[in-house]
Formats: sequence, structure tokens, C-alpha cells
Amino acid sequence: MRLLSSIILLFTHLVVSVTSSGTSFDLPKTNPSIITRANGSPVPGQNPFKFCSDPSSYSFKVDKLDLIPYPPKAGQNTTIKASITFLKPLKNGANVKVNVSAGNVNVLSKTFDICQEVKKVNLKCPLEKKVDFETKVDLKGVPPGTYQLSAKFYTENGEEVGCITASNIKL
Repeated sequence: MRLLSSIILLFTHLVVSVTSSGTSFDLPKTNPSIITRANGSPVPGQNPFKFCSDPSSYSFKVDKLDLIPYPPKAGQNTTIKASITFLKPLKNGANVKVNVSAGNVNVLSKTFDICQEVKKVNLKCPLEKKVDFETKVDLKGVPPGTYQLSAKFYTENGEEVGCITASNIKL
């Protein structure tokens, strides 16, 4: 349970801020119905994320998302620094559908209420204009391994407004 909650916490914080480096994203071991393939560009910053598609159609712009250290290390804290510009307000009822797998094993498929999650980093909805934050994530309970993550973002009306993914994240 500690592994699952640590992965959820890390990914939820990442999802709230979203972003990537230049890592290659091939998902040969992962069921494509569980993890969304990355066909888009890298999310700006030092991180393993890519946009699932052309981010110019998204309702937010990730200015930068850094993981410190990058890459993250199992058993150590990771600091997340993010800067996101919302092109349209993200209101109460917005959510993110998160999938996490380790190899062929689906570890998590869950929908999170974005407005509830951002409270954990001292933000509140509606999320508007530019949002900057920094937070620490404890990875002490996460064992070394290779993980894949994806997140699809939806408005309060169920409209998909963005997607990020990462694979071959080695801790």
C-alpha cells in the first residue's frame, strides 16, 4: 500500500503541474489500452513526460516542470517545481484519469478530482492564468523498478483538455 500511495502522490503532484525532457517513449511491454502512447512533443523541463498529442490544442500550457533530482531515485525525496499557464479556467469538477503500470502489471487506474488534489499544494480552483508551485515527494517507500504513467485531463463538463504520458521511468 505504501508503494501505491507513494506512486499516486508523486504522479498526482506531477499531474497537477504536468511536463518532460527528451526521453524516448516506447511502450513495448505495456498494454496500450492501459497507458496512452506519447505521439507529441516533450513537456518542457527536466522530467520524463511527453504530451500525448499536439499541446497547442490543450487548455493549459506547461511552461516548465522540473524533477529534482532528475531522474528521480528510489528511496529519496524528489522536489517538483512547476509553472503552468491556464488558457481557460479549470473549475470545480475537473478531473484527471491516471494510469500507472510496472511492466505488464497495472498498478493504478483511478480518476482524481483536480480541485481536491491542488489543495495539497496550497492552490485552489478555479485554476486561472499562471500557476507556480514547488513541493517535495517522499519516494522512500517506492521500490526500484520501471514504471509507465499516463494522465488525461477533463473539464467539469467531461471535455478532454490535455494528456501527458511517460514510460520507462526507472527508479
